[in-house]
Amino acid sequence: MCYPTLLEVLKNLSELRKSEFSGASGVLSLLPTIGALLGAPTNEVWTLLTILPFGGSLAMLLSFGGAIMPVRVEDYEIAIKKGNIAIGSIVSFRNTYVEGGVERDSSFTRNLDLLDEKVSARIANAKSLRPGKSLITFGLVAMVLLIISSHAAMAIVEQGGILPWWCVCQWWMHFWYFMVTVSAITENIVQVPFSKQHKLYVSRVPYEITISGGQSILTDLHRTQSEPENVGLALKQLNTIPAAKVSFYGSTQYTQSRNTVLVMVSIVGNSLRWISFWRPLSKLLSIAVFITGTAMFASATLVALPMAVCVLTLVISAGVFSRAIAGWLVRRVSEKEPLIHVIVNDQEEANHAICRILKLKLADDTDVQVEIGGHVFVNGRRITSRSKWYVAIWGVLANPYNLLLVNSNPHAASQPLLANNDSNVGFPLQAVLPR
Repeated sequence: MCYPTLLEVLKNLSELRKSEFSGASGVLSLLPTIGALLGAPTNEVWTLLTILPFGGSLAMLLSFGGAIMPVRVEDYEIAIKKGNIAIGSIVSFRNTYVEGGVERDSSFTRNLDLLDEKVSARIANAKSLRPGKSLITFGLVAMVLLIISSHAAMAIVEQGGILPWWCVCQWWMHFWYFMVTVSAITENIVQVPFSKQHKLYVSRVPYEITISGGQSILTDLHRTQSEPENVGLALKQLNTIPAAKVSFYGSTQYTQSRNTVLVMVSIVGNSLRWISFWRPLSKLLSIAVFITGTAMFASATLVALPMAVCVLTLVISAGVFSRAIAGWLVRRVSEKEPLIHVIVNDQEEANHAICRILKLKLADDTDVQVEIGGHVFVNGRRITSRSKWYVAIWGVLANPYNLLLVNSNPHAASQPLLANNDSNVGFPLQAVLPR
């Protein structure tokens, strides 16, 4: 019934309407080119995905097929400058790298010391540098509203517009959006010039504790191996490391860590075979999606010209403003450098960097806790674990694990899940803990 009905409708159209619908399809055919309007890829979105994954995911959903992450390692080695703010702190272990237009030699030991210094300086700062939530929430809500407005415009066009060669498909514009989003995400993932990345969430332990028992990730796994080799072995089997016991000899009143830092250790290269296979395939997929999208919009009919202009304006505006909001969010969160990006040549160097962080102690002999994939370590010993999704979703807004929970201390029930510097309203832990 679809095609005969459409044929009758098209036969009864006046020449004026035919011209309008033809112009509308021409306007809509510009939508597949939106990626070019968003500009060249920058590492701002990658930074946002690292420090605030939820916001980075929203930016990916608003890319509309545009490549938003750079593909060269050099682009990740240069801290982006926005005014007087350096977005992120870079520690590169590559033999040579460019900084400020000058090629410098990179000493391995010096870089380990530099990493130690940067992490210590951040978490030992007497002033709380945790990012506030109010303005960040405003930016995230704005991105959500952009997604809603663009999808609402597409839904309205779908109610009147139709594809003559696929008239049974009611949600054809959303089908195009799904294709370009999957294509963009796939291309951005496979084009990242790192074979593996380790994310460490580091903070100062705000309690006076002693640790006993358990197994050290540094020395106890294989006593004939070096500490970095033990770390590399442990990273593959964190669940199997026996946990140590935590004893408190000071106050057990809940105390929030004053500062945190997210350390991303990235290994240069693409040693995985499936990455080499997917790179050209992702390009072919992008080309196929572009051609299909252009054909869909160029052949669409029964779309009024004002609605075509409206949806084009809203979709392009959503893409452009989302990039601007993503950059603004990165600047807001990164004003105090909560991210340290460590770029290494291979897994061995990554093991050395992670080992140095696991052994870290502050100048006043205060302990440091390190969370890797939901597993919490203090002095190189695994203390406990929690869902990795807290940090994976909220990034630097997530609170470090409260060590009071290790012994089911009743004072721990008041811990909020998210950093909450500028508001007294938090997310109580009772909401997610089993009773």
